[in-house]
Amino acid sequence: MIESPTSSTLHPAEDYEFLRSEALAHIQRLSGALWSDYNAHDPGVTILEILCFALADVGFRSGHPIEDILTPIANQKSGLKQFFTIAEVATSRPWSINDYRSLLIDLPFIANAWLSKSNRQEIGIALNDTNDGFELQGEEALEGEAIRLNGLYEVAIRFEEDPEFGDLNDNSVRFWDSIIQVRPAPTPDVFVPTEIEVEFPFQSNLSKRLHLLTEDDVDRFEIKREGSISGEEYGWYFRFVHRPASIVNFPDWEQEEFVVAVRCIQGQDQLLQVNKVREHMDLAWWKDTIKTYYLPRRASLQAKLDSVKAKLLENRNLCEDFYAIVPMDLQEIALELDLEVEDGFDLAEIEVAIYDQMRDFLDPPLRFYALSEMLEKGYSTEEIFDGPHLNNGFLDREELRSHQARKRLHASDLTQLIMAVDGVKTVRKLQFANRIAGEVIGSTQDCLILTEPGRFQATIDIRRSEIRFYKGRQAAEQADKLSVCLLYT
Repeated sequence: MIESPTSSTLHPAEDYEFLRSEALAHIQRLSGALWSDYNAHDPGVTILEILCFALADVGFRSGHPIEDILTPIANQKSGLKQFFTIAEVATSRPWSINDYRSLLIDLPFIANAWLSKSNRQEIGIALNDTNDGFELQGEEALEGEAIRLNGLYEVAIRFEEDPEFGDLNDNSVRFWDSIIQVRPAPTPDVFVPTEIEVEFPFQSNLSKRLHLLTEDDVDRFEIKREGSISGEEYGWYFRFVHRPASIVNFPDWEQEEFVVAVRCIQGQDQLLQVNKVREHMDLAWWKDTIKTYYLPRRASLQAKLDSVKAKLLENRNLCEDFYAIVPMDLQEIALELDLEVEDGFDLAEIEVAIYDQMRDFLDPPLRFYALSEMLEKGYSTEEIFDGPHLNNGFLDREELRSHQARKRLHASDLTQLIMAVDGVKTVRKLQFANRIAGEVIGSTQDCLILTEPGRFQATIDIRRSEIRFYKGRQAAEQADKLSVCLLYT
């Protein structure tokens, strides 16, 4: 039991009971017969007691050394908080687009985030000229002049690498497997290490029905049509038809198709045997892959998007909302290069170094800084703590502003990056193209306009890039693509 100090141990300015009795006596002298109830239930007495408590607290603080007041009792958590920290008083709720970007990048699974004003809305609004009223319908059915709502944003998320599922923004996933290769008799057949790349539909392109896909649905998949091998892509399309037990809710479900593309890479001394690949990747293989990898990966992605939505809704401003929150889809940049290289360098390592340079150029990482680092950069305390409170340190706001999505790629910039790689002497030819969901969008030797930079993140496509090496005028032996993939990952 904690005992209160007695009056004999306290200075009168610190003694609450003394101050209360003196205050009551003073009020009695002033009020006379006008105020006769001085009991604890009287509101006036309550106000007086609050004043006395405040005076006693001021008296205590002014009568003791400041070191004693601010130092907590050893090994005891104080119930009183003497001061607010600077992180509590100098920060604010997010209000600008960069504030919201900082708030999201602070989440442990987000590498970057982009916000843009939306020109779409869930419900169309129009002014009806006939009765000067408003009508709400689907936008395509509106008869009057459409009214656009302000304050709606679209959010695109660039995720950090997931330890289990890899790059969640990449709609392609890669597996390592061994596929049998038939050899002429009497040479025995062998199993060849193979990288299998499966390109699934973008999450944002899935229909409502496919968003509801379950393991039971996968059991009812069947291969409807299989395309042919197309050139060097070694790709073909499987079209799955989903036949649910009941199609009451979606009467046209039987026409739904789940389209994937496949590409296989083996060592350059191996001849890919398409028939054996198809035998290996039969319907049972596909069902198992979708159940054990694709569906859990998609669930993980959706859980992260739900966390992003919750964070945004906790911090949204008045009259603002978020129309769509989606993962950034990738636009893959493939290079076609002729390089003259120096002797004594491993060609696969040169190729991987070029891809590393390209990756950091196309998608540079943002980093958090400590307080001391921000002070060394010349920022004031007010500038450092301006914006929302972050858990992982501080983002350099100039870096955040300058880290805008690239709108175009110039051959001169790429050439400079490639020439900085050890072992490269000359860039003889440079052609580059961007590809989205299997479709080549543009190809150039000069300047490539990127597609919707805030929606599609540019990234290097090492598997469709082709680098030819030369030593002097002689063509050198090319780097093995499978070895390059292993080194890069």
